Amino acid sequence: MTTNKSKKGFPYENILFYFSLVVLICVAGGYFFLYYTGQKLEEEGVSLDATLAKQKTPAQKKLEQDVLSNQQRMTDFPVLMASHKVGSEFFRKLESLTHPYIVFNMAKVSPVMGTASIGGTADNFESLAQQLIIFEEAEGFGSGIDLSKIALNSEGRVDFVFSIKLDPSLLAF
Repeated sequence: MTTNKSKKGFPYENILFYFSLVVLICVAGGYFFLYYTGQKLEEEGVSLDATLAKQKTPAQKKLEQDVLSNQQRMTDFPVLMASHKVGSEFFRKLESLTHPYIVFNMAKVSPVMGTASIGGTADNFESLAQQLIIFEEAEGFGSGIDLSKIALNSEGRVDFVFSIKLDPSLLAF
């Protein structure tokens, strides 16, 4: 007795199996192809970068150094400006505080040290004393005002030198 066992199931089962197998092989092959191609392109990119780096002309290298140097200067500029001090405000203040009978003929201002040494001539000792009082009572001018080198000159006038510790606001930029 021969029995024919008929297969029961989906009639296209074999076709779907082989089709799925082909798709799986294509996906795996595509993955390996793309991976290999990506590696190769990355190696070529590194090689091209190295070639370009070697091919820079001396002018390009100098230009690059100049740009980097200027960039460093630009980052240093705000720091320098913040610490920069000038004495021009001191001279404006000195002009407004000068007694009418006093003539200043020498001024040495040290913005870094915050000091000034000013010398001049007064008509008499009274004018000189008044000038000293004006400096001491002036707001925002200075402190530690010392009067030195007082002498009568050949014309009968008084020569003198003031040494002043300046107010920092006079030296601000």
